[in-house]
Amino acid sequence: MEALHNPADTRESKICVITTGTYKGRDEDDMDYVARNAGIVRAIVAPLAKYSPSAIFLVASEPVDILSYVTWKLLGIPKNRIIGTGTLMDTARFRFLLGDKFGVSPECCHAYIIGQHGPHYSVPVWSSVNIGGVLLKDMNPLIGTDKDPECWFELYEDAVKAEGLVRQLKGCVSWSLALGVADICKSILTNANKVLPVSTYVK
Repeated sequence: MEALHNPADTRESKICVITTGTYKGRDEDDMDYVARNAGIVRAIVAPLAKYSPSAIFLVASEPVDILSYVTWKLLGIPKNRIIGTGTLMDTARFRFLLGDKFGVSPECCHAYIIGQHGPHYSVPVWSSVNIGGVLLKDMNPLIGTDKDPECWFELYEDAVKAEGLVRQLKGCVSWSLALGVADICKSILTNANKVLPVSTYVK
């Protein structure tokens, strides 16, 4: 790995990963936070696109859904070349907690969190959650609802709130996000045909 400062050094990149940005202050207004990070992204993406006009742009900066859209509007490139990390990390944590609860590998837990990354506008897709092919909804028809006797909704809440806890304890979520970004890049570069819960513009 090599640290570079000149955008020209990124010439002919296949994927440009945008990770820059700042964290939201404790009492900071949401719009001020978005505007600040949008300004940072704006200064970066145009030079990258200049030297890699055919690149796919993978946005990991927060708030990821908004900044993915901002990147697309700034560059004016086909929407299929703008991807955000979406709810990939929420989904990974959800699967980990499911595996921990059942005592199986997270790879055996098929589940997704969709919507906007984080605890406010995301949704666990309870109807499709299955462990080794066994649908949890068949075992518990009330799963994820207010009347669920097993309180599965708490597991979803733990998954989406985990990032905030990590930030509080160590200041960032760099390692887990890096693994997610690497998985997306590998999937693209190897044409793995994986289904990943990323941000994309759908119209």
